[in-house]
Amino acid sequence: MKEEGVPPEVENNLYSNEYIRYIIRKKYSLEVRPKFLIVTDKRVIFFDKKIFGRYHFEDIPYEKLAYVCFKTGLIASEFLLHREGGSIIKLGWLDKNEVIEAIETIRDYLNDVAKERVSIVRKKGLLGEKWEISKPEELITR
Repeated sequence: MKEEGVPPEVENNLYSNEYIRYIIRKKYSLEVRPKFLIVTDKRVIFFDKKIFGRYHFEDIPYEKLAYVCFKTGLIASEFLLHREGGSIIKLGWLDKNEVIEAIETIRDYLNDVAKERVSIVRKKGLLGEKWEISKPEELITR
């Protein structure tokens, strides 16, 4: 599958039956290379392309995604992904409209994998908006 705008490093790390739903590129940055938030039908991917062929690729499958938060303000925005067990992916300066579509898709996929429905908190203020989606903690035993 060759998708428009997908970095080759991400393309090489996709599963054979995985489909990309959204690619969100960081809008404003003083960095040399862009950062991406990629939403697929199986996971959320953070990709940070660096210079000299280096990169940071990190994914969180929906089963391991515990909390998602998106905050917008007058000037800046911030997107947070919390993995079960503690690691956090933080990305700023994203386009609000693109992220709202992506976060709704993430919510739908989380509801598909969660045993209980996810909880949603949405606040709209004068200068910004905040979305929070959290998946209930699940205990799995063998």
